[in-house]
Amino acid sequence: MVELTSLIQIRLEGNSLRGQLPPDLGGKLTSLRRLDLSANEFTGTIDSLVPLPELRVLHLEENDFVGTIPSDMGNGKDFLRSASFHDNDFTGSMPESMCDIVEPLGNVEILTSDCAGPIPSVVCVCCTECF
Repeated sequence: MVELTSLIQIRLEGNSLRGQLPPDLGGKLTSLRRLDLSANEFTGTIDSLVPLPELRVLHLEENDFVGTIPSDMGNGKDFLRSASFHDNDFTGSMPESMCDIVEPLGNVEILTSDCAGPIPSVVCVCCTECF
């Protein structure tokens, strides 16, 4: 999969897939516009998803990803419209690079995370919806 530089869409949602993402995935899939890995059992961090410069839709919800959302996740994402991170095991804060591209400053219309409750898993002042 990581040698397909012209690939524009990966939709693997709801397939009970397990394991970690390949390293440098974002650096190899430079034309990718849609990545939907939602409702699976993926683990590990999402560091390998940077940069993905052409990405418009990113759905990572309902997995077992851990760690923080990379600080440069939003860098160069001029076309991103939707990003969902909820129902994982992320911690920390939503990076400023993501908040900078949420409407009205940027193009992102939907940004979700686990930011609800008295002790949220992810602190997100710019999310459009918290779970």
